[in-house]
Amino acid sequence: MIWQTYAKTLTDLLKLERKPVGVTFTYEDVSEIPAPSCRPCTAWLEAAQGKTLRLAAENTNCPGGKIYLGFSPYPTGKQYLALKKFLIEGEKLCENLAVWQRFRSYGVDLPHDLADNVVFAPLETARLKPQLVVFLANPEQISRLMALSIYGDGLPPRLHMIGSACQQVIAYPLVKGELNVSLMDPTVRHLYKPEEMALTVPYHKMAGIVENIPHSTSGTAKMERPGWDSGA
Repeated sequence: MIWQTYAKTLTDLLKLERKPVGVTFTYEDVSEIPAPSCRPCTAWLEAAQGKTLRLAAENTNCPGGKIYLGFSPYPTGKQYLALKKFLIEGEKLCENLAVWQRFRSYGVDLPHDLADNVVFAPLETARLKPQLVVFLANPEQISRLMALSIYGDGLPPRLHMIGSACQQVIAYPLVKGELNVSLMDPTVRHLYKPEEMALTVPYHKMAGIVENIPHSTSGTAKMERPGWDSGA
């Protein structure tokens, strides 16, 4: 399967410590895949360490994770009031309701009715074709991936770097089809190494990244200075 080849190529090129993770939203029968109770931010970390697992409504144990995987609607009424109170007075991520309103105005559409299971698997062994590929990597590695992604068109990604980790890493790139970089939100940062960031690549961009490797110095091409040495 070509995505497995992509995984080996990029892992070898960038000397990735974590495995690239394929994320597949599916209605297929995937009941044979383990479904531990966990959060999305734990699921893609487990997959980056070699495990294949799936999340569904019944085993996603984070309310925000259920929302941003599309398993439950955004809260309304008393639940919405409780969420605002939690983020302002509990996690202390917003100073007041006005800040919350601004924060919400930059929210993303939710991936509803796309799947009843989301499978997280090491890309090198993934059986299902992914819609997203998540890289947990250091800034140098992510810089090279970013450069490879724009080598052919020069179009910078429109990044979304606020909100929960599952919003940044999964919902936004899935719904918008945009490559995205995430520092992860402060409440889950402790799960990752200090130097780790997440880069999510919509699968339709993967072929271009790999094809650009021999042509770019972010891949394997050698630096040249045509005309520089002659003073031109």
